[in-house]
Amino acid sequence: MGVGYVETGREYSHSKPPGDLQGIREYYSERGYREGTLLETKEEGQITSFVKPIPSQNGQSRHHIRIKETRKYYVVDTHVDKYDPEKNQLGHLTDILSSPKHEIKRIRKTD
Repeated sequence: MGVGYVETGREYSHSKPPGDLQGIREYYSERGYREGTLLETKEEGQITSFVKPIPSQNGQSRHHIRIKETRKYYVVDTHVDKYDPEKNQLGHLTDILSSPKHEIKRIRKTD
């Protein structure tokens, strides 16, 4: 395992994403995320993304995670879309125009 491996006592093997791409994929997959979307355009340095529907008043929100790669780090860019573009493209325009709050984390690469 890479840096960041922690036995949690839960069903998951990591408490935070590990520093290798396969470990990151497993981390989000075991938490119910689906990799990639057809509607998404890749930003510079982006290597993959993950999405997961979340409960909301409109029933269309989703958690969106983009994984970008730099020389030393994986950069995890997380935000919540009020409207899932696969369910409501027009509603998702409001997400694009209002730019939801993004949380950025870096994970040192081990692969």
